[in-house]
Amino acid sequence: AAILLIGNEDDRSQIMNSSVFRQTVLNEKSIDTWIVDMLQRGGHTAHCAVDYLEFVSNTGPQDLLGSIKTIMPSDKELFYKKRDALEEKLDSMRGMIPSLVITEREQIERVSNTRMFASMLSNAVRQPFVVSLVVIDLVLHIIYMFSFRYLAFTHGVVTQVPGTEWEFPMKNELSRVMIVIGVHFLSRTVSDAIAMCRISWKVFFTSFFTFLNLVRVAAIVMAMGATITMFVDKELMPMYLGTTMGFLWLSLLQYMKAINSKLSTYIFAIRQIVADVFWFLVILVIILLMFADVMHITKVDTQGACMKNPEIYLRDDGTERSMHDYWKIDEVYCTRRPLKSYLASVAVMLGEFDLSTYEGSVYLNVVFLAFSILVIIVMMNIMIAIVTEAYIKTQVRSEKLFGRARLYFAANHISLESCMHPVRSPNNDDGVGSCKFRWKMFKWYFFWFFRIYVIFSVTVTPIIGIVTMAFMRDWLIHSFFQIPWLGYVTIVAISSILLLSTVMIMRYAIVTFAPNFSDKMAERMNSNRLCSIIAQMFSRLFRIITKSMAMIPGIKEEEENANEEKLMAHLNSIEESTRRLILSVEMRNNERIQVLEEKINMNLAMKEEF
Repeated sequence: AAILLIGNEDDRSQIMNSSVFRQTVLNEKSIDTWIVDMLQRGGHTAHCAVDYLEFVSNTGPQDLLGSIKTIMPSDKELFYKKRDALEEKLDSMRGMIPSLVITEREQIERVSNTRMFASMLSNAVRQPFVVSLVVIDLVLHIIYMFSFRYLAFTHGVVTQVPGTEWEFPMKNELSRVMIVIGVHFLSRTVSDAIAMCRISWKVFFTSFFTFLNLVRVAAIVMAMGATITMFVDKELMPMYLGTTMGFLWLSLLQYMKAINSKLSTYIFAIRQIVADVFWFLVILVIILLMFADVMHITKVDTQGACMKNPEIYLRDDGTERSMHDYWKIDEVYCTRRPLKSYLASVAVMLGEFDLSTYEGSVYLNVVFLAFSILVIIVMMNIMIAIVTEAYIKTQVRSEKLFGRARLYFAANHISLESCMHPVRSPNNDDGVGSCKFRWKMFKWYFFWFFRIYVIFSVTVTPIIGIVTMAFMRDWLIHSFFQIPWLGYVTIVAISSILLLSTVMIMRYAIVTFAPNFSDKMAERMNSNRLCSIIAQMFSRLFRIITKSMAMIPGIKEEEENANEEKLMAHLNSIEESTRRLILSVEMRNNERIQVLEEKINMNLAMKEEF
């Protein structure tokens, strides 16, 4: 740590590039909690820690042996053994990945793209506990969305057409299930916040207050409020229900962006495009509003352009007339409402317009022609160029962006998993009645309750969902599916996925809270052939679900990289053996040539003597 904090970068680089330092960093004893402390401090200290992680990832077999010694296959095995031990030591530090969240984005993208840290992220997010949580949250969120959609539809029909409640018999039951799922999501949100605060307040503020996460929290709160309001048969604003439904769909992206590299690239591409196009859109909106107001004022002030029958209503016979009698109040550029004119200009940009609307004077024709050329031809092509450039930038940085998304995802779940491990009760060194001891006991009891509540919420809520779908299967098939067999297959698939994920969570809870009991159960299951076969089937099904979700980017990509690395190592060993063989043959030939030269010289010398 002292070497990494050297202020002079030249001196630090010179020391880090020395063979002694390179051999030292591969020793697992050289790493400790100081790396986590450096990351949590932020600033230059975190930058030095990121340099260290990148340096370790780029270390090769030659750095272990030095530049003089020839690398042998056994030396490579020793290097990979030391590197794997160092990775295991870094994996055991649960606070390291969450601590990286508070560093700068450039540092996150730099370290998340290194080989060692990418492997650590993959190992973190492929844990059964993490995968099960993601599957349960994702499936329950989809159920929650479609249930809310049905309840909002039911609410609209019942409030506008009284006496139709009998056509929606499952409204109250579905509302209760939605309240249970909403409480589960609120509990998950609170538990994630507590877990991140337990590591660091900076980690909490950095990872919790992101756009998609705030949208997800807002969607859950708004949906819970709407569900309770609809359950007691009170009216709601249509805009509120529509916004809630939109937020629920947007929050689905929160689960998707860290599951697959392509999804992550597209989501970040949208953000990059919006950021790049923002000021161009400001100019475009100004031009659209300008065109709408020019057309509106010109047409209104053109004699007879907005009147229904000018010959009759221009006569002043003293009778009072309403504006609706003589004015084309519903025409686009004759209305009092400016919003209608603005929307008409947007429709022109999209190619939807009536040419007769822009007739009446030469000036109107000229303005319409100029607007068509400026907006449709020039501005739209500029926007396409900006969007293309932003997308290309995102594609170039796709691996780094995906690594950053996975880092936030892994930090969230690692924080929660670290809170699940039980700790010993605090000692009474400070005195049984002291405030410090009471505070320690309060935290101990609180986190025990917190662990039990999280496990209870994660396991009971999916079971309630499975039981509800089983009892309401006929109504669900009738309401949501036109093909009965497709409905049955969907319900069975969703129930199976939830049940399998719940079993994995229960298994994790048993292993964590009762390890001795878990070992005894494992021994009994291994001795029983039927239980062993069932356990293997569950493991295979769980791996199929993981791969089908692309949950870990790649499990397939990592296997390909590992195979490629093994192949390269094998080729390098063959190359090294060939090179050594050639060197040995050359050395033997050189020795033979020297012996022949010596004999020739001796013969020549003997001839000269004679």
